[in-house]
Amino acid sequence: MHILLRAGVGCVKKVLAFLKNRPAFDMTNPRRIEMIARKNGFQMEYAKSMYYGYRYHAILSKIP
Repeated sequence: MHILLRAGVGCVKKVLAFLKNRPAFDMTNPRRIEMIARKNGFQMEYAKSMYYGYRYHAILSKIP
């Protein structure tokens, strides 16, 4: 029952994200952004903010 509930909640979150024109996953995770960048031919470096632990600056460069 717990597995079905989690699956249902996940589906509802994806549908709501689609309707609000937002990504269905956590965009604050730099590893996910790096995976997307690599898939599209970019290399990513990031620096964490000095003031906020959850913010960072992403630097994308084209892979030669």
